[in-house]
Amino acid sequence: MKNFFTKNIGLKSFSLLLAILLELHFYSPDNSLSTVLPVPIEVQNLNPDMMVVWPILGERGKRFTTRVRLRGPAPQVKQLASAGLKFIVELPEQNPYDLSVKLSPEQLRLPQGIEVEEIEPPAIDLKLERVMDREFVVVVDRVGEPPTGHRIEKVRSIPETVLARGPRGEIADGLSVVKTHPVDVSKLTQTKTIQAQPLVERGPLSKFNVPAVSVEVVVSVIMDEREYSQVTPSVLAPAGLAASVEPSRVRAKISGPKHLLQQLNAGDLQIIADGQAFKPGKYMVDLKANLPEGVELISLEPAQVNMIVVAKTAGSE
Repeated sequence: MKNFFTKNIGLKSFSLLLAILLELHFYSPDNSLSTVLPVPIEVQNLNPDMMVVWPILGERGKRFTTRVRLRGPAPQVKQLASAGLKFIVELPEQNPYDLSVKLSPEQLRLPQGIEVEEIEPPAIDLKLERVMDREFVVVVDRVGEPPTGHRIEKVRSIPETVLARGPRGEIADGLSVVKTHPVDVSKLTQTKTIQAQPLVERGPLSKFNVPAVSVEVVVSVIMDEREYSQVTPSVLAPAGLAASVEPSRVRAKISGPKHLLQQLNAGDLQIIADGQAFKPGKYMVDLKANLPEGVELISLEPAQVNMIVVAKTAGSE
């Protein structure tokens, strides 16, 4: 046993001295570090029908962050940044609506040598409310007007109602309607379904059962009718012959998109009397209409004209 203590006594003494010096350096002021760490507060035993509304924690994201100033050996303090420190607030079984909680260093269970210099805030006042569900009718907030010649027939939300869940103070009062964010219809010329249109939140803690809705905008073309009383038919004569019609002017009634009809005049209408297959003589010819796309013929008066087909005279070329 004596040899155990005396053998290599010089080396053992040096090792002991080195250990003491390292310990002294580890806890020395020169190796001390002061830092501020964010430390969350976790609320436990929160009843399913209750919600913390202040500080804003959220129904199931039950965390609020404090700032804690720590001092201690630099290696230990640096390790604490990833150590998952937290204050735990254990609510009583019958959750109160108001609760004041003091935060103490003992709750953090820090290692020896770490000192808590400051906790900000040193205490928190919790406010709780009951959670409720409420159905809301979705109202589409429409802005703008469609281009000229078009009208909005219908605007509807898909789905037409949503369910909100949150504290009573946010969703119990007021009308049971919720608006979408503005929907711009100023460029729509046909029916369109706009996807993922977000809703205007009732409050920071209330959540809808769907994050967004679709909005169907039904657009139609404004139709109109116009009548032209002096339309000259185009006469198509047989090859090498001449033809004329009586009456030489007819009345045409057409329908179509209002913005197109406003741009048309009588000269734009092609009313055709086709006699290309005829020989010289007199005929009753049905008039045909060649109209712009989207424009339809309602009536022609008369619908038939008298056509006279004759040989060309000298100088009629």
